[in-house]
Amino acid sequence: MIGKTVAHYRILEKLGQGGMGVVYRAEDTRLGRSVALKALPAEFARDPMRRQRFVQEARAAAALSHAGIAGVYALEEVGEELYIAFEYVKGQSLRTLVTPGGMELDTLLKMMSGIADALAAAHALGIVHRDLKPENILRTPEGNTKILDFGLARFMPQQQEETASVRLTDAGSIVGTVSYMSPEQLEGKEPDCRSDVFSFGVMLYELATGVRPFDGSSSSSTISRILTAEPVPLMQRNPVAPPELDRIARKCLRKRREERYQSTQDLKVDLENLSRERSETGSVAAPSEPTEESAFMQQKSILAVGNPRRWWEIHQIAEFIKAAFVVYLGWLARGYTGFTGLFVTLLVLCAGILALRIYLIGLGIFSPAALPKEDRKLSPWIGAAQLAAALVGFIFSGWLVKEHIGLATVLIAVGMGSIVNVFLLEPAMRRSAFPSSAAMAATSPEALAHAATVRDRRVMAGIQLLYVLPVAFWFFKIGPLMDVFKDGPWTEERKSQVVFLVGSLGMIFLHTPMAAMMWQGNRKVIRNFEKWFIGLMLAYLPAIFMLTFVAMKYANMAVALFVLPIVAGLPVYQRKLARQILARDAAGPGE
Repeated sequence: MIGKTVAHYRILEKLGQGGMGVVYRAEDTRLGRSVALKALPAEFARDPMRRQRFVQEARAAAALSHAGIAGVYALEEVGEELYIAFEYVKGQSLRTLVTPGGMELDTLLKMMSGIADALAAAHALGIVHRDLKPENILRTPEGNTKILDFGLARFMPQQQEETASVRLTDAGSIVGTVSYMSPEQLEGKEPDCRSDVFSFGVMLYELATGVRPFDGSSSSSTISRILTAEPVPLMQRNPVAPPELDRIARKCLRKRREERYQSTQDLKVDLENLSRERSETGSVAAPSEPTEESAFMQQKSILAVGNPRRWWEIHQIAEFIKAAFVVYLGWLARGYTGFTGLFVTLLVLCAGILALRIYLIGLGIFSPAALPKEDRKLSPWIGAAQLAAALVGFIFSGWLVKEHIGLATVLIAVGMGSIVNVFLLEPAMRRSAFPSSAAMAATSPEALAHAATVRDRRVMAGIQLLYVLPVAFWFFKIGPLMDVFKDGPWTEERKSQVVFLVGSLGMIFLHTPMAAMMWQGNRKVIRNFEKWFIGLMLAYLPAIFMLTFVAMKYANMAVALFVLPIVAGLPVYQRKLARQILARDAAGPGE
């Protein structure tokens, strides 16, 4: 086809190909201008459905006159083939702008406001696009956007009466691109402008975070998520995004179209208002809602007493020293236990912690603008390594308690300090050093609710983990497992120890996965915890008894009596937190 002349269009190059035909760049020899020529080959044109849909695209686009929509110049019929001559738009599709972490926010808001304005013009004429996706929108070198490909466009019944010849899809059929389709489209229902709003919300979320909100491992899992799952809060995937953008995206992505924006014009107004607010606050020397990078860079004076950056750096250095001290303690413990494998495990974990903290400290010195993002990325790994090192320390202490109670006590204290650091101290330091996260958390009822839910589920996980520690401590204190079995597990003197070991393993395997899933916010686990709380209390009793027994053995009866009501009351507090989380879920995100 290249070099061939069709009607009065000379084809110059192929631009792309899709289910509705091939698109070429061509020259209009009469007017001397470039056009995008979309061809429906003869084998497709013989299909009445495809032919009618192709004509429908031309009619839909020709009915529109908007700077944000590629215009139609002509519909040509050459033999059995059909051609639509479109405005040729130089630029790149929005797909090329999808990057990890999301686009720059001000650019994103301006661009999406323009797309919303163009959609509002189409919807005002009763035209629904039905296949909005980044590939169908071009961004010009000047920064403007053009909506392309109305191949699946449809006139809304309430705006234009449809006849059998115009209706191009049967009731119950599905057309479009799965990842961007609304729930009603997937269910085969009649689409309207609110279906485009949903697709717009998917694009907005994807461009703001770098990932689609409902992507699954297959088309069927993606469809299932669109129909049933709620998207991860936008701020969780892009912490520098304003809460208002998260609210707008969520409103676009509601399952029931009655709960979405009822017109694209209202959506456009909200985006423009947010863009205006950001530009007004950004016009002053010290913006009230800075990005994490700019906020961190503004903390120039390392020696300022109240500087959060200074305290963050001191904390990193202190934790670095602590990790080195843990290695030293492990070396001493190895001398008493003779168990080199545990020491090697501890050494590997601490080496990882040391390397990551050195990297963060160096990044803060040489590339501070990149530090907030890297700290956010690496902190889960550092936390996991610290918790694993603490567990190894508890195992060591179980063996050491008879040989060297002082060293065992220090190992337990350091391990508990690591747990407090991971769950409380380090997150507080991070929020202080990178203040935009704290600012976002305080600006919106929805953001506050989300922050409260994150806090509640992490407290639940911390309490759950608390019940593992004494069991693990006592499990390793009575000696290696092989010692119990070496004389035969069911001899009279070994029988009670075997029962205890099996029970302890059961406790560890029950509480540890529950703690992990609570930390991740698994709603099914939290819901079942609240539902089956009375039955679960039976599983808590051995751990409650163990905590009290450890307190009585290594302190005194008074301490044990003080500890008992506290540890017995913690599951009740967990249940309260679970109910709060579920109540927030039932209430849904604020408008």
